[in-house]
Amino acid sequence: LGVALSRHDQLDEAIKFMKQLKRLEPESVMAHANLSVFYMQKGDKDAAEEEKAQAMSSRMAQAAKDYTAQQTQEANLKKRKEEAAQRMDMFRQVLGIDPDDFLANAGMGSAYVDLERFDEAIPFLQKALTARKNHTVAYVSLAQAFEKLKQFDKAIETYQQGIAVAAQKGDITP
Repeated sequence: LGVALSRHDQLDEAIKFMKQLKRLEPESVMAHANLSVFYMQKGDKDAAEEEKAQAMSSRMAQAAKDYTAQQTQEANLKKRKEEAAQRMDMFRQVLGIDPDDFLANAGMGSAYVDLERFDEAIPFLQKALTARKNHTVAYVSLAQAFEKLKQFDKAIETYQQGIAVAAQKGDITP
């Protein structure tokens, strides 16, 4: 509304609305940047410069938060992949003894999903579900693999099967 008002040369009203936004969201880059423009249009260079500095400060703070969040996400992904690789060694040993072992097949499939090797996950997860048709977590992992491989019809069908099994069991986790 403030921007619309400024376009109709109602700068005092525009400033009022941007100040209200600034009160609601003190770190709003949009509020500070627009206030800077509005003050400049009114000829108040000092207020415009102050709002411009606050906009830049907010923008830098948001960039720092985004960078930190990205680094944390990357670290978590790396850790999850390392753990998946370690689990796979154990599952391989079990599958060497019993290729039909439910937990080893489900675990291997889930580990491949964690490693984003979705095409390799599918046979293990399908085998696990053949052994235990009511394992809802395996349905979720299998559907995710299909989804990531853009096999959307199979993903939808698998999610629906998993939902039906979960509803039957009263399993709300997946």
